[in-house]
Amino acid sequence: MNKKEILSVLNPEVPAHDGPGPHYAVSVILDFHGQEPEIFFIERAEHENDHWSGHIAFPGGRWEPHDPSLVSTAIRETAEEVGFLSKPEHYLGYHTSIPMRRRGQKVPGSLHAFCFSYEGEQNLKNNYEVKRFFSCPISYFIDPQNMTSYEWQEGPRRISLPAIRMGKKKLWGLTYLLLIDLLNKIKPQIKLPGY
Repeated sequence: MNKKEILSVLNPEVPAHDGPGPHYAVSVILDFHGQEPEIFFIERAEHENDHWSGHIAFPGGRWEPHDPSLVSTAIRETAEEVGFLSKPEHYLGYHTSIPMRRRGQKVPGSLHAFCFSYEGEQNLKNNYEVKRFFSCPISYFIDPQNMTSYEWQEGPRRISLPAIRMGKKKLWGLTYLLLIDLLNKIKPQIKLPGY
């Protein structure tokens, strides 16, 4: 997988934030400097009132009225969380949007993903929302040995969703859906499982 293949599936246009909210936007940050592209993630800090506490995620957050666009939301939130200050040349394109979900169930709102390149020239620093900021090679996510499931009990139902093993953590949920959608677009023959 290379930069050209990734760029071929991205849209340079920035979508409007119309439709019922709330709207959220995340940054999919790619580093092309090694032998293969790597994708950056955050591990969210543990907070009692955070639905996504401790999860592996892309940096980003909620659209605010002072944000001129959804890509502005992704840029602002990513700068706040990890200190990544995006320049115009970092922007690669719009990836996709998906309905918001909580515990596998759709809830009001939408999540939008924008791709950026990391050029290695910044001193990144986590804020209180982020435990760590790290990257992982794309090949890791397409290795079947790293696939697992995320399970929980909801009343009488046992729910199991596809996930990716990330050390002691699991990448699942909305981040999983965004990642798998991107990888399946770039390499349709991979056919990684969605929800």
